[in-house]
Amino acid sequence: MKNLVFIFLTFLLFTGCKSNETEKVVITDGVYITDFPMHGLENLKHYLKFNNDSTVFSLSSPFGLDSARKVLMSTSRNVGRGTFTLVDDSLKFQTRTQSGVVLYKGIIKHNEKLILNIKSLINGHEFHKKEFIFQAY
Repeated sequence: MKNLVFIFLTFLLFTGCKSNETEKVVITDGVYITDFPMHGLENLKHYLKFNNDSTVFSLSSPFGLDSARKVLMSTSRNVGRGTFTLVDDSLKFQTRTQSGVVLYKGIIKHNEKLILNIKSLINGHEFHKKEFIFQAY
């Protein structure tokens, strides 16, 4: 009986430790970036900044990383703001700007890569399986 209890507790410990190793998280010390060519702006990028308090900021811009970082940290009305939810590897959120709402839903492929479906309620554009790659500041 003691052996059975020992084996059971060992099994629980092992499975608990293993699940923590595969836990998916969004990284908060940088941004996730994707190319977003539209309206003839081939160098347009889309930036997503996640925070520890479950807030998320978004920005579509031709700016480089340093300029985008400053805008994302500002109170600009051009920055989309929202709250994200993360369950296992599923990520869902919406951002709102003065122009309207954009919906995001997808997965964390690994912590430095997101695969998202995006739907703009502003202009009706939809993007499927858009790949965002993490870039540290």
